Amino acid sequence: MLNDSLGFYKEAQDFGSVVRLLCMIGDVQNALKIALETNDPQACFHLARHYENNLNIREAIVYYSKSQRLTHAIRLAKENGFDQEVMTMSLQASKQNMVQSAHYFETKGKHDKAVQLYSRGGNRKKAMDLAIKHNLTDMIENISTGVQEGDDPEVLKKSVHFLMQNRQFDKAVEIMISLGNVDQALQIAESEQVNLKEEMALKLCPPATQDPVKKKLRTETLLRVAKIVKKQGDFKLGAKIYTMANEKMKGIKCLLKSGDVKAVIGFAQTARQTEVYILAGNFLQNQNWHNDPEIMKTIISFYQKAKSFESLANFYDACAQVEIDEYRDYEKALGAMKEAMRQLEKSTSDSKEMKLSLMRKRVGIIEKFVQAREALNSNDSATAM
Repeated sequence: MLNDSLGFYKEAQDFGSVVRLLCMIGDVQNALKIALETNDPQACFHLARHYENNLNIREAIVYYSKSQRLTHAIRLAKENGFDQEVMTMSLQASKQNMVQSAHYFETKGKHDKAVQLYSRGGNRKKAMDLAIKHNLTDMIENISTGVQEGDDPEVLKKSVHFLMQNRQFDKAVEIMISLGNVDQALQIAESEQVNLKEEMALKLCPPATQDPVKKKLRTETLLRVAKIVKKQGDFKLGAKIYTMANEKMKGIKCLLKSGDVKAVIGFAQTARQTEVYILAGNFLQNQNWHNDPEIMKTIISFYQKAKSFESLANFYDACAQVEIDEYRDYEKALGAMKEAMRQLEKSTSDSKEMKLSLMRKRVGIIEKFVQAREALNSNDSATAM
């Protein structure tokens, strides 16, 4: 009868029932073989029960684990004092099992294991209290550095205290922000030169408001945050926060330090402010504009929008010099210099007349040179003389 049943179960690939029957008839060797070959959870479970009933505890624990019945495996390990197995399996088990095993280790005085399991099981408050009570510094650090926004406020506060004592200011500031202690977080960030990531820096920035008093305080805070990130070399983020404070000039000056041409152009186009256009134009003149027509057009556009005619005149004069020095193209240089004069005439600068006089003399000299060269090329010696 049993043999018939075994045949049916094997044909149906019901390996759990096959192993159960084999264990019933004492054929453990074949039951073990099937469990190993199939790795079937039910087969491993019935083999584990057989081992437990026959007091073969270690094998029972192994096969309860293989069957994914960790609760049974942990129970047996606890009952028999196999603490290493309890710890290993609990870390793979549910949070409920972790907390239960944590209590088990706590009662046995193995506080380091209890703290780890309480923390992993979600009871960070219990883990922190236990770690502090028994002065488990490494465990306190692990809990503190692993806390997240939304964790128990008591745990967060204790974490801040520990981190501050151990000069781990970056993480302390992050937790302070999550607790809503923005003023304290900003003070620590300033005094301890904390390296603020963008997400942290933006969390320190108060929301926009129409209230005059709050608006003033917001601006002051934004300027403090911007100064921190600028000092740490994050010029783009600094520019962004200066702009939030409506300090566009400080924003562009900060951004210029990044050397990012596209970012500077984008900032100036968005700011639409005379002084910003001029600073951006000046910055672009230090780039490879003579080999990049788009940058050249942008410089001209910025000075035109700023109505900075003297700057525009100086730029055309620089263009003329490049044409002479690099390309020996005096005709193009002459055209650029005449355009420089036209722009300079629109200027209201006190030195306008003096600069125009000097420029006229240079234009006159170059015009004579161009005429002389044309005459030589056409063999007109009289004109050349």
